Amino acid sequence: MPPLPQPNHRPPERLPLAGQVVVFTGKLSALSRKDAQALVQRLGGLCADEVTARTTLLVVGSDKLAARETGGDDSDKTSKLRKAEQVNARTPGSVTIANEQNFCQMTGLPAPEDLAQQFYALRDIRSMYPRIREDHVRYLEKWGLIHATARNNTDAYYGFSDLLVIKQAHADLA
Repeated sequence: MPPLPQPNHRPPERLPLAGQVVVFTGKLSALSRKDAQALVQRLGGLCADEVTARTTLLVVGSDKLAARETGGDDSDKTSKLRKAEQVNARTPGSVTIANEQNFCQMTGLPAPEDLAQQFYALRDIRSMYPRIREDHVRYLEKWGLIHATARNNTDAYYGFSDLLVIKQAHADLA
C-alpha cells in the first residue's frame, strides 16, 4: 500500500519579535502606545514599562529621537534612553535602540515618512486649502465622496482622487 500523501503544512513563519522584550519611550506617530504593545505581543514579543537587563529593544518615538541623534546632553534624553545606554555600556549590544521607522519596518507597518511620500496628509491638505475645515472632511467621508487611504496616531492620508474632490469643495466654498 502506498504511503498516504502528507498535507501541505508550511512551517509557521518566524514571528519578527519572538523572544524580544520591548520598551517604548516618547510619542509614537504611527499608532498609540496601547496598540503598539498589542502588536508586539501578537508578533511574539513581551512589553515592559521600564528598561532592565532583560530588555532587548527600546523604541524611541520621534519626539525623543532628536535628543539622541544630536548627541544632546543627558538632560535632553528620557530616563529609559539613559538606562538603555547604561545597560549597553555594561553589556554592549544587549539593548537595540530603534526609532519608530525601524520599528515599523520590523513589524510590517507603513512608516509615517513612507505614507507622507505616497499620500496627502490631512494637515497638508488643510494648509493647501484653508477654507476646508475638519468637519468638512468628515462630511465628505460620511457621504462617501472621499476615503482615507491610511490613518495613524497623528494624521489621516488621502489619495490624489480624494485631493481633487477636496479641491473642488474648496473652490465651491469660495
